Amino acid sequence: MYTRKQIMNAIENCLDESESKIIKTRFGIEDGLTVRLNEIEIKLGVKKEQVREIEKKVLKYLKKHC
Repeated sequence: MYTRKQIMNAIENCLDESESKIIKTRFGIEDGLTVRLNEIEIKLGVKKEQVREIEKKVLKYLKKHC
């Protein structure tokens, strides 16, 4: 499992501002409340598949650098 610091580092280093907002919302990084994919689609106007791709991007970064 990754630490909060490692996850924040991955978000800062491999995502642009909008992707960062999506991941922070999805996993409740700022407010502690996780959000389901369909809720992100409604709240942020981002398709579920796009969220999944961003998640993969973060995980790939974490595996490579942590």
